[in-house]
Formats: sequence, C-alpha cells, structure tokens
Amino acid sequence: MDLSTRLRAMQLLKPQLVISHRSAAALWGIEVLNLPQGATQRTTARGTTPQGAAQETALEFCDPSLSIRREGKGVRVYRLPLTRGDVVELGSLRITGIGRTLADLLRAGPRDDALVATESALTWRRVDGIRRAPLTLAT
Repeated sequence: MDLSTRLRAMQLLKPQLVISHRSAAALWGIEVLNLPQGATQRTTARGTTPQGAAQETALEFCDPSLSIRREGKGVRVYRLPLTRGDVVELGSLRITGIGRTLADLLRAGPRDDALVATESALTWRRVDGIRRAPLTLAT
C-alpha cells in the first residue's frame, strides 16, 4: 500500500489528525534522510513509484485538538496546536504547509535530517525527472 493511501486511511479513522513532519515532507517532495515506511524520494501526492526499500519510519501526524494520548503501531502523533494557516489541503489529504513542515522537522530533529529538508525546499531539485522550483523562499 502506498504512502498516500496509508495516510488517508489514518485520517479517515481519526479525522482531527493532520499529516506532518517526515510524512508531510514526503508528500511535498522534500528530501529527508529518514523517510516514512512505504515512501521513496520520488513520493508525491499522486502516489509512489518503486525505487527500492524505504527506511522503517512511523507515519507522522499532528493532533491540533491535543486529545490523542496513545499512538498505534507505526504511527507517531505529536500533540501540537496548529493555526488555520498551518494546514492545507493536498488532494483529499489535510497536511501541514511547507513552512510548518520545515519548522516541525527542525523542532523534532535530528538536525541533519532537518537541514537536508530545508535545503531541499529552498533550492531547485529534480523530482520524478522534472526540474522543480524551490517550494518556499527564505525570508
């Protein structure tokens, strides 16, 4: 099952959850060192393409209602408040925006992972064989 499908299934079970951290980075096409299980560097909101085994990492979500105290196997939930501006719709998924995703990665660490993600979002990259512009600008 691809990453988008697994994330959508979790949001259907727990509607208050917002995709965040490494899971959000994978959907945005932001490179990180440790990817969610089922993701590859070529994961996009439209699905995945096979590119070898991904590292075993939990799906990551924010719970803005601060109500979920227990996580399921393979799922990590951060009890963090989110503003309306922090959350965007990407297809049928509710996901943290690029700036919030980078901030979450910087807060959660590891540092090297966050630095790779930040550089990826700020620079031109080749994703799925297509050169893409920076996802955000340094301000």
